[in-house]
Formats: sequence, C-alpha cells, structure tokens
Amino acid sequence: MADYAPISITNHFTHSEKNTDDLFLGGKVCSALGLVTEAYLLLSDKKNNLFFIRPIDFNIDFEVDESIYAFNYSNGLDLDQISNEIVKQGVFETQLEIELRIQFKGQKTPSIVALTHSKSSNNKHLDKIIKKKRGEKVLYFSFNVDEEGFIFLTINCYAKETATFLQERTSILKFSHPLLLNKNIWMIGGHSPQLESFNTWSFFEFLQKEHTEIKSYYTLSEDAPHYKDALEQYGDAILPYKSKDYMTTLIRSTVLITSGCPQLFYPVNSMAYHHRLKAKKVLLPGSILGVSSHIHTFNQSSGQTPVDFIITHCEEEAEFVNLRMGYEGDRILIAGSSLADRFLDQDMEITEKHSTLMLPHQLRDPVKSNTFSTAAHYLSLVKSKFFKDFIKRYELNPIIALSSSEFSRFENDFINENITTLAQTESNILDSFYHSMLVISNNHPMVTTFALSGRPIIAYEPWDIDSRQFFERESLPLGERRHTQKDLLTLLDETAETGFLSEMSHQLPPEKLIEFRDSQSNHRIFEILVEQL
Repeated sequence: MADYAPISITNHFTHSEKNTDDLFLGGKVCSALGLVTEAYLLLSDKKNNLFFIRPIDFNIDFEVDESIYAFNYSNGLDLDQISNEIVKQGVFETQLEIELRIQFKGQKTPSIVALTHSKSSNNKHLDKIIKKKRGEKVLYFSFNVDEEGFIFLTINCYAKETATFLQERTSILKFSHPLLLNKNIWMIGGHSPQLESFNTWSFFEFLQKEHTEIKSYYTLSEDAPHYKDALEQYGDAILPYKSKDYMTTLIRSTVLITSGCPQLFYPVNSMAYHHRLKAKKVLLPGSILGVSSHIHTFNQSSGQTPVDFIITHCEEEAEFVNLRMGYEGDRILIAGSSLADRFLDQDMEITEKHSTLMLPHQLRDPVKSNTFSTAAHYLSLVKSKFFKDFIKRYELNPIIALSSSEFSRFENDFINENITTLAQTESNILDSFYHSMLVISNNHPMVTTFALSGRPIIAYEPWDIDSRQFFERESLPLGERRHTQKDLLTLLDETAETGFLSEMSHQLPPEKLIEFRDSQSNHRIFEILVEQL
C-alpha cells in the first residue's frame, strides 16, 4: 500500500455559472483516517468573534485502496449571510481564516485542516472580487493568500462615495493607465498598512532627504501606531491607506516597494490589482529570506504574488532566492540592509545588561490547526527549575518578546515568573539585541540580524515529530536545534562555558550574512533600482 499522510488536500478556486455573486472554494481530499461522515467549512475571525459554518455536500468519489478514501467538494461561501452578520456586529474590515473540518467514522471530534494554496491550485478565479452593498457601506470580498500560503476571505469596506471613486480609478486601470504613469512617483509600504518596516521606512527617509527629485510616499493606515508621528514629520508624503490621494498616487506610481505582500497595499486585498498596476513591484524584506515564510507567497512559479525585483543581503540569500523561489539572476539585487546598517553602527551593551532574549515565532500548522502556540512552550520552559537555576547561576536578565496575538494572553504569566515581557515589534527586538548574551528562538526571521553580533542563537522547537517535520523546511542554518527542555538546558550550559560566543560550526559565519558593512545600503538600493527601471 502507498505511504499516505493521514489527510492530504488540494484546493482550488471555482465559480458557478448560475450564481455569479458568490465566491466558491473547491478541492480534493484524500485520507487514511476512514470513511467521512460529515464535512464543513469554518470561516472565522476569532478576534472579533465572527464564525460562519458552511456544510459541504460531498460524495465519496473513489477508494484508492482498502483504507484510503477520497472525495471532491465545491461550495459557495454565502456572502449575503456573511455581509449581514458583519454589518450587525459592526465589523467591516476583516480577514476570515478558512478551515475544513472533517468528521471521520469512529472519531469523537472532527479533524481540522487549514486551507492552503499550492502550486497545483487553479488560480483562474483567485482574483475575483464580489461587491455587496449594505446601507451606506460597500463591502468587497476576495480571496487572499498570506505569506505562509494560507487562504483567507478578505473583506474591505468603503463608504459609498469612496467606493464610487474607487470604481472610477479601477476603470482607468483597464484603459488609460500607462498614460498616467509618473516615473518619479515611488510608493513605499511596510509589512502591511498597519505596520511599517524599518528597512522600508529607512529607505523612505533616505529618499526624502537625499533624492527630492523622486516623489516618495509612505502608506500607513490612520489607525497604525506611528501614523500620527509620521504625518507630523513628513506631512503630505504620508498617504492614509484607502484615501482618495492614496488611490490616485498608487495608479500613477512606477515603483511599489514593500516588505510584505504587495496586495495588502491595494485598494482591495486581491490579486485582481496585481497585474493591472504597471508599477514595478519590489520586495525589500525586513530580514534575510530563507528563515521567513516569504518563499510561499513570492515563489515565482506558485502563481501567487511574484514580484519584479527582490533586494537581498548577500550571495547566499541570492542563491536561495534563485534556487528555491525561482527568480532569475537579473531580478535578484544584492544591496544590503538598512536594519543591519543600524545594528552594526550601535555599541553593544552586553556586559551592562547581561540579557537572554527569548523570541518565539508564532507558527501555524495546516495539519492540526490554524495557529500553533509557541509562547505556551516557552512559558513551560521559564517555569522549570533547570531554567531558573541557569538564569541565577550566570546572573542573566531574561526577556521575552511576544507576538501581538499572544501578548495579551501570556503577558501576565511571564511577568509572574519575573521575565521582562515586551511586544514583538522591530524596535523592541532590535533594542534587546544590543544587550543580549544569546537568543533563544524557533527561527524568528529577525534572528539573522542578531547573528552579526557573533553571539549564539539557539533554536528551541519543542514540537511533536509530525509538526517538527512540517516546520523544518530548508533554510539558512542560523541556530542549533533542540527539542526538549533537558537538551536545551544542556546546550545552554555548554554555551555559557564558552563565554556566550558562537562556536557552532554549522551556523553561517556572520560575515557571510551581510555582504556590505559600510552603512550605505540605502544608497546602493537606490542606485541599483534606478539602473533597473
């Protein structure tokens, strides 16, 4: 018998000839867990307490062998029901995670599969947008795929007047867009409209000061934490996301630079705009590719959101982008990193602070559930007698930086254990790097910057074997993996005995991570882009 995973699923985007006002998802499920008795789609926004269930009509299409069953499904998402509910709840902007829940005969609880996008998916209807009017609001529904390949239903909301303006601008994209381009307009964004990136923000400030011949703009949501400060400092060069000025400028831009998915900066977060906008899309990542999940979204052959150019830090990263992400050499630009420039320019305060930074990277496991809590494992670690003895023995100051989704849940728990607890922002992480003896993480993308210090990085990954196999993908080797508290603490003692110096032979030497150490990355990025445009 073939060696099948418990559940495998191939998803695709479909449509209905009878109902053009709906979005459909379809797929094929193959399972070794037995006969399926029930299946349904669950769409959820847990933060806003929104949940929608869509029963699936399915038939067992075929039996691969005596124990392997397979079925196909195709279901509409009932956007009218979703529209009415989000209006009732007063939630107009949201992303709904999509899970497939399958009840197998003999199981007490259903198996959960978070839907992901794959190379074999049918992309024909991925860029479809459905519009629903509700009172004075116009809701736009579309599928979106995040950096890890997970499928979301994205809902964007506009007032009627702005929606009309958007419709007019969208029409321009179809007909006269090339005539409106202005080669001197560059639009810049961060990870998302709500969260700027140090690399892209630093480059924007550089353009504002050094290249005033370029009309550079930075896009932020009005509810972004630093929006007011940015607006006060740079005025009209800060474009509120979804404003009329932003829409007009986006259409006229010849360059769009982001550190996250470019579709997050489109008026509707859909691939529908990706190919219509003539601006060159440039990825300026906030960390070295190969330890982050950009590979899924920006994979050239995946049909998701391939960009025109990718700025890399070093030859090793450029090779990774070429071999694993499918980009040709002339689209890979090696220019360095503003974040690394800043880190290298600062004096380390290791002896004064004597800190140990824990940096859990929240993950999602499509086999078991949408979210994979890492903070819970780190909480168990800091509660252990072994860890407390280690901290006391070497007089260390333990710090943990938590993701936004885990901060409110675990903050008090870590504080009760006398752990300095921070929100996982770029500035907090970078400031902690300056005075840390070592970093314990499960491959958070920013650990690559810390590697430049020559201090050790230890990868703590206490998952079970199945999850471990899923998360351990090819990446640039930046830390020695440990999977149990006992093994981790043994390695911590060994590291402390070296004086907290990085002596792990399989880690990339820091000098290979960043090709340039002259604080001139912004100059190089600008010159290399001008040469390519």
